[in-house]
Amino acid sequence: MAARDLAASLLPDSHFEERHCIRGIDAPLETLRATILGFDDHSDAWLNALLWLRELPARLVYRWRPDLGLAPNQPRFGLASFTRLVDDHTGVAFGLAGCFWRLNFGLQPFTPDNPPGIAKLVLSFQWQRNAAGHHDLTTVTRIYCTDDRARRRMALYWAVIRPFSGLIRLRLLNHIRRASQAPH
Repeated sequence: MAARDLAASLLPDSHFEERHCIRGIDAPLETLRATILGFDDHSDAWLNALLWLRELPARLVYRWRPDLGLAPNQPRFGLASFTRLVDDHTGVAFGLAGCFWRLNFGLQPFTPDNPPGIAKLVLSFQWQRNAAGHHDLTTVTRIYCTDDRARRRMALYWAVIRPFSGLIRLRLLNHIRRASQAPH
């Protein structure tokens, strides 16, 4: 029996979706789960560089337009910006809402009734034991826009960032594999 799709269960409708999988992680489930939950996205130079580049315009514009920018002392966007929505025997999932196409992301908590004009994002990690006794780990990103205007804006933003989003997910999966299989 296939496990439920965490991302789809939390965000049944979506306008954008991305899936990546890494197979054959030779680590106990508890170690794999702890590695996911403990991942520090500041620890990867490529992730840091990509997210730094994404935030650079917002940090530069802050001096002249604080309402559009990001303050110099504001933490960098990353997994810490998300809310944990599910943590069970099949995986973990995180949620976030905002206007990701805006310089400052327009972040807000993920709730069942977010207002019009935003995008809701779910990022899930699901594991499954394969025939060899190892774990396959899949990450799914689903995005639902609360109205047509937000969907059009997100479509333009997604067209630009999707390749980088995919690179981030693949680096994240490879980091999780290495860290969870490392001798402790």
